[in-house]
This record gives sequence, structure tokens and C-alpha cells, in this order.
Amino acid sequence: MTVFFAICAFFILPDFPGTTPWLTPEERELAIWRLEEDAGERDEDHRSVLWGLKLALKDGRVYVLMLMITCMVSSAGVTNFFPTVKAKLS
Repeated sequence: MTVFFAICAFFILPDFPGTTPWLTPEERELAIWRLEEDAGERDEDHRSVLWGLKLALKDGRVYVLMLMITCMVSSAGVTNFFPTVKAKLS
């Protein structure tokens, strides 16, 4: 089912509003404007991946997110496997 929906979505979902043929010019302009408002800049800005990596490494929230994800995965591991370990020890 997942593969079927992925194939259908490939033909239905647009890649970018500027290249979507089934949108009217008004809808295309509105969609591009919404993307620009949401991102704060045009998507046509071609900066390197290293530039984005440097920005991410400067942002403290990235490190907080990494810590939160690590704690979540660790706690899920303990929650999922502790009953099995306890049952084998008993």
C-alpha cells in the first residue's frame, strides 16, 4: 500500500509551485508568495551545504534537540527492554 500511494503521490504532488503545470498563474504566484513569506527568502538562493552546516553548528537549539532525542531514544530502550531483562533474571 505504501508503494502504491508513493507512486500516486509522485504524479500528484508538485515539486515546486513555479514548475507545476496544473496551477493557474494566480495560484502559482500565491503559492510562491506563501513559500517566500514562510521561509523569509526565495528558494532560488543557491548556497552550499557547508554554509547551512555552519549555521546549524552555531545554533544552540540544535544541541538541545540532539540531547532531547538522545534522552528519548535511551528512555524508550529502557522501557521496551527492561521487562524482558527482568523476566530473564527472575
